[in-house]
Amino acid sequence: MTTLDDYKKAIEIDPNDADAYYKRGFERYMLGEQGAIDDLNKAIKLNPNDADAYSIRGIVRFEMGDKQGAIDDLNKAIKLNPNSADAYYNRGDVRFEMGDYQGGTEDYNQASSILGIGGES
Repeated sequence: MTTLDDYKKAIEIDPNDADAYYKRGFERYMLGEQGAIDDLNKAIKLNPNDADAYSIRGIVRFEMGDKQGAIDDLNKAIKLNPNSADAYYNRGDVRFEMGDYQGGTEDYNQASSILGIGGES
């Protein structure tokens, strides 16, 4: 039995378990399997205040080529959790890819600041 099987069983037991959808979506993303975005959409529908679900969905959207969708999700993740270094860092990646080098640099600096490393002199 795999971790994905465990999450499937958890969802069968409680189809309103947002955390199980989030974790299965994250696992699917990490394994490169289909269905990650669907699970993350469901997790967000069930718990619209889950900053981590928005953050991971933002990464998945970015990798699918939906840069604006990625920015929207990462903005929401940051709004819900302004101390998420991961969300700032990932938004920095998307901004750089979109040609917004200043915004990307600002996000990288913010992520570093949250982690207590580097920063401006």
